[in-house]
Amino acid sequence: MKRFLAHILFTLTAVLTAVHAFSQCAPCQYKTVNQVVNGDFEFGNFGFSSDYTHSSNLYPESRYAVGNNANWYHSNFYGNDKTTGSGRFMVVNGATTPGANVWCQTIPVIPNTDYNFSTWVSSVHPSNPALLQFSINGIQLGNVFAAPSSRWVWEEFFVNWNSGSNVTATICIVNQTTAAGGNDFGLDDISFAPCLPYTIVDRPLAGNDTTICSGESVSLGIPRSSGFSTQWEPAGMFTNPNALEQTLTLTNNTAAPITYTFTLTTDSAGLGCIVQEEVEVTVNPIPEFTLGNDTAVCEGPLRLEPTVPGSAVFSWTDGSDQSYLDVTESGIYGLEVTVLGCTFSDFIEVQIDTTPVFDLGADLEFCEGESVTINAPLAGTWNDGSVLPTYVSTETETISLEVINGTCSFSDTVETTENPLPAVDLGADTVLCEGPFTLNPSVSPGSILSWSTGESSP
Repeated sequence: MKRFLAHILFTLTAVLTAVHAFSQCAPCQYKTVNQVVNGDFEFGNFGFSSDYTHSSNLYPESRYAVGNNANWYHSNFYGNDKTTGSGRFMVVNGATTPGANVWCQTIPVIPNTDYNFSTWVSSVHPSNPALLQFSINGIQLGNVFAAPSSRWVWEEFFVNWNSGSNVTATICIVNQTTAAGGNDFGLDDISFAPCLPYTIVDRPLAGNDTTICSGESVSLGIPRSSGFSTQWEPAGMFTNPNALEQTLTLTNNTAAPITYTFTLTTDSAGLGCIVQEEVEVTVNPIPEFTLGNDTAVCEGPLRLEPTVPGSAVFSWTDGSDQSYLDVTESGIYGLEVTVLGCTFSDFIEVQIDTTPVFDLGADLEFCEGESVTINAPLAGTWNDGSVLPTYVSTETETISLEVINGTCSFSDTVETTENPLPAVDLGADTVLCEGPFTLNPSVSPGSILSWSTGESSP
């Protein structure tokens, strides 16, 4: 009866003092079924090999038993299994020679896979705690592990192991303590389980790389299944960087394309399945240019040839596609320029003026006291500043008329000459007897005489 009560007390103590419960698989991995056969020893002495001798009597050293209570196999041993206190575990009386395998098992493994290996260890006698060395395929795992210095305490040895190219794993436990006194321990819940990645279905996507023009908007983030947390970087470019679907308006005021790289980090349901995906958005500049202000020119042609950055495609409103346009007629002209898929347009109104050509006619002469009238063939300005349709000349002068048509002007001149009246003198009246009598008048040089008799002479 005392033994039963002590067993209950010891069981409770053991359960309460199990320590070193390590984390298991890496983020976004899950631990699958334990591959160790009979790792909790509930099937007794089965599924493993040992250089020790299996016995129900753990006198002397180098013996082991599988059972519920260490004291049943050695009067100085105390301890129960780790999990329930009433199950089975391996009770070991440590050997006095080093290098003997306490427990070994060969297990098939998946190449290039992470595995969790763990073993729980207790001391069934407090003296000279065992120093256990764990290995897989002859290669040491971690450091030598010291069994607890007190009874009723279970501590866990834990290590991650990658299978590499191996297809089998031979796991062995060796006790390096060789003392005859003490050096007694228990093993339980030996586990070797692969860590397999979670299958992430319908993970949200960042989107496809794209190119836009400056000032346009781009949509990022493709929703799929729910249950994902998201984070965009650089966070400063987003109003809410934790929202999956984003709309950004991007500008480029330079002459060359700018590429923005955005990173979307997703985590599936808090499982640590963190995936980072980048999406690039190239923003091409707008090929801005100007055709200038509306203008007028005389006659023409006027060449329109704007400065456009980059390798451009030109499209004029008259259908031409060269980099310039010679304008010969009045009208509104437009140009659309495309560079890297981005377009810009400008328009200009051009007035082509014609020169108002005219002729004022031949030079004119008139007699003193008279005048001549010159008609303006086109509306214009006379040399005296007047704008009348006629000009009356009463003296010798040069007369000009300027006619302006928009940006064009034309002028012509005509000479007017006022001639003095000719002087003539026949002398004093006279009486003749018979005759004839010759009259020799005094006249201005160059005068032509016309007599009353009808005769004429120079």
